[in-house]
Amino acid sequence: MSSFQTNKEDLAIIYYENNDLRGVQPTTDVKQLLGTNVKPQYSSLQQTDELIFTASEMGLEMPDNWLFYLGFASPYKDEIMYMQTEKFDFGYQVFRYNESTDEHNLIFETGDGPNSEYAYVPFGYTDNPDVIYLEAVHLPSQSEHLGIWTYNLKTDVFTEINITDKYMKRPVISPDRKELYYTVTSQSDRDVVHGVADKIMSYDTKSKTEKLIVHAPGKQLAIQGLFIGNTDELTLIPEETPDESSPLELKSAGSGFKLPWSSGKKFCTTRDGSPRPPVSSLSNGGICTYNFNQHGYKALDFSDLRTSSQNSRDYVRAAREGEVIYAGYQGANCTYGNLVKLLHSDGLISYYAHLSSINVSVGNCVGQGQIVGREGATGGESCGGYGEHLHFEVRTANASGTQTWVTFDEYNQTTRQNDLATSGNTPVACGGSSGGGGNCSANESVTGTISAKTYQTSSSITSNGTVNSGTVTFRSPTITLNNGFTVSGGIFNAQNAACSGNKEDEQVFYDFSIQPNPFDSFTQIKFTLSEELPVTIWITDMMGRHITTLSNDEMTSAGEHQVTFEAANYTAGMYFATIQAGEYFGTQKMILTR
Repeated sequence: MSSFQTNKEDLAIIYYENNDLRGVQPTTDVKQLLGTNVKPQYSSLQQTDELIFTASEMGLEMPDNWLFYLGFASPYKDEIMYMQTEKFDFGYQVFRYNESTDEHNLIFETGDGPNSEYAYVPFGYTDNPDVIYLEAVHLPSQSEHLGIWTYNLKTDVFTEINITDKYMKRPVISPDRKELYYTVTSQSDRDVVHGVADKIMSYDTKSKTEKLIVHAPGKQLAIQGLFIGNTDELTLIPEETPDESSPLELKSAGSGFKLPWSSGKKFCTTRDGSPRPPVSSLSNGGICTYNFNQHGYKALDFSDLRTSSQNSRDYVRAAREGEVIYAGYQGANCTYGNLVKLLHSDGLISYYAHLSSINVSVGNCVGQGQIVGREGATGGESCGGYGEHLHFEVRTANASGTQTWVTFDEYNQTTRQNDLATSGNTPVACGGSSGGGGNCSANESVTGTISAKTYQTSSSITSNGTVNSGTVTFRSPTITLNNGFTVSGGIFNAQNAACSGNKEDEQVFYDFSIQPNPFDSFTQIKFTLSEELPVTIWITDMMGRHITTLSNDEMTSAGEHQVTFEAANYTAGMYFATIQAGEYFGTQKMILTR
């Protein structure tokens, strides 16, 4: 097979400028308005590489605890390049699959590449059949676009492509595979979550030069793909019409999701995306008044309209039952902050971002409506601040981070900017039993000698040993105990992690703050507990390296507390303070000045 060839004069980049769909010819910069509140039919766009979004498309059965990430077929030979990622630990592997011989050859994996902390995601072939394009990303978020590279399959050499570090999305490859097209921000801070991508640029891999194609100051630009021919012949579809040709649009519209906050509570949608949700505004909800720019992708922001939003910190609840595959602070600058990711039974992944605190742990099974954390403003500390809100998105049935709109059951549609919606999300324990948390029937406390037994509650822990005194609690979906596990003078608790620890009636860990911030020699880490809990507080630098521990699993009484971080011996810069109180934790940035 050979690379697709076309005259560049016949090529158009199809993109949104806010809600207007436009086309631009990259060699002449001639722009054309194609329509407003319409979308291009997926099948009419040029697919430089045939992308593969699910393992089933390859007839591939994924190993346990691994997720299919992304694949694409070679235009040169009978083979497929694909990537898989670990469900919990974010390791990755890239394979070359020969369809004729049915052989899977590992190309590179976790720790390989110029920076061992990044994953290098293949996304297409160059004009050389032995060289592929890669993007460096931080796997937990899949949003930090950390550079474009090439990889030579014969020599194992990684080579960086020096496009601007302000690019906002993974590039689109030209049909001749010699150019890359991508959006860029002109803002001083590159905010990949909420920032405005107001430029489209190209990079010529032969001359190694960048070119500005479109600049629309203050407008959100989002590339949808490429079109070959007269753009008057591009098939357009109204926003509200499902595109049956697109693998990126869910045919069932994500049924089973509910609004991710407490039942009976009203939240405003303060921001949607480009393209906008394929529905009109709610007719049976209400109207809010926000004028934020749209996301450059499919994601929703929610705010609760309190007069002092910085102090709201409402409960954030699972929009649908799922398994926690990430729970922690993510991102260096202007990203998700405290983030929870839930993997659902059909492979969809929901994101709950900017949380002030997190109430779940990796491996937990969380029922619909159960608390995953509290609304917050983390992630935007170094780019002007976000204000308290929930950033919510759902990604398609692979790990590659393709966002999709989903239907909320309360209104049988998704929401749009300025919709006021009331949640009907009542807590349900994982597995379907109703209730707001607490113990489930699978939980058990025992003393004495324990025979071999499995406590079905979702990853497994196999335990041997003796409990001599006190209480030992295992909180895991499946707990397997071997013969000879004894309890002598103590208590062993086998608890379903999904059914325990979700406090519905009170706020357990809250008011986590750092004052002053920025600071020049010391600062106070302040927090409040409503019950006695073991507390650990530690400090890390921007690279995630441990600096010091201020509290190490110390039992801490209910009430207000503060811990001093003495920083006189540390260099100026950005640091992170993380506190874990029982099952709850949060992370905040802090700036040390001199």
